[in-house]
Amino acid sequence: MVTARRILAALGCALLAAVAHAADEAPKPRGAVSITVTDKDGTAVKDAAIKAVRIGDAQTVEGKSGADGTCKLDLEIGTYCFTVRAANFGPDFTGGVTVRAKTGLPLHFMLYPGNPATKLPYEKTPAERAAEADDERKKRGEAPVAVAQEVLKTTYEGLDATCKDLGIERTNGGPAMRTALVKTALELAGKADYQGALEKYRQAVGEDASDPLSWFNMGVLYGVQKQAKNSERCFRTAIGLCGGGGEADYHSYLGRALGTQGRFEEAEKEFGVAIGLEPKHEGQYLYELACSYHALRMFDKSAPLFGKAIQKGCDDLAVYFAYGNALEMQGKKAEALAQYKNFVKFADDDTELQAYVQRAKQKIEALGK
Repeated sequence: MVTARRILAALGCALLAAVAHAADEAPKPRGAVSITVTDKDGTAVKDAAIKAVRIGDAQTVEGKSGADGTCKLDLEIGTYCFTVRAANFGPDFTGGVTVRAKTGLPLHFMLYPGNPATKLPYEKTPAERAAEADDERKKRGEAPVAVAQEVLKTTYEGLDATCKDLGIERTNGGPAMRTALVKTALELAGKADYQGALEKYRQAVGEDASDPLSWFNMGVLYGVQKQAKNSERCFRTAIGLCGGGGEADYHSYLGRALGTQGRFEEAEKEFGVAIGLEPKHEGQYLYELACSYHALRMFDKSAPLFGKAIQKGCDDLAVYFAYGNALEMQGKKAEALAQYKNFVKFADDDTELQAYVQRAKQKIEALGK
């Protein structure tokens, strides 16, 4: 006998199956992207091959620019890398662009003469990027040290969240817009208008958030403004966007930002990475680590590091003054006096350090009594 309860149960199962089937068949939300391709003079580039690759599942959609240099792509929502190639031009790309439902996202690419077959950083394998980094070091007479590593997909996927945390608007104008803003930022930095330069870099990252150098320079400018947490976030993003062995300066500046926050174990790790990537700059990186301890009046930590930095060939003459100061603060007057004398001997002709030279001479007189 078929009871009412069984009929209801059967109907319930049928309804659930229908709902599940409908969900499977429901169209996935999509977004529109409008792409413009020009040369450096603003002339439209026809027949440029455009490829959008979704991060995570590598779903790829391709298109081609028309006579007016434009192309429209209809994409499933997600985070994408966009690559543009055209005959007689070098390729260009932007990554970490989030496509949202029903938005008419604009992207502008400006191509320069070159070989369209050139591989872009994200298209190379980790081994290829590491080999290239070592080739550059060999040309400079340095030992190979690069380590093969993946470009972090999570970094691309997290660019929206990072920008949101820093209050940066993602306008996604593309590399061409970013380049113009970076040029203005560098001009402002050259005039010591660091706040103005920082704002231009924030806008540049909003236009194209996939450029590690823009993130790095923005981190440096946040550091000038004594915003260590924001500075740290920028340096971590720059490192995440780099392949191959990474950039030594990115790690050393991250070490500075961590040291400023008193996170010395993490700071030492980052300076260690920097030294591994650029062994010839070990003295400079040890000096920077020592400065982090010194700024927090941890003179027992900073003094030996200043001494080691000198042994390793640090070419920043201020290291002698800092070493003398660290020794003096520990009551080691004779040793401090020797380092102040070294500083005056080496820096007496350096016009940029004259204020410190005068201070060192005063300390020599006081300690010599």
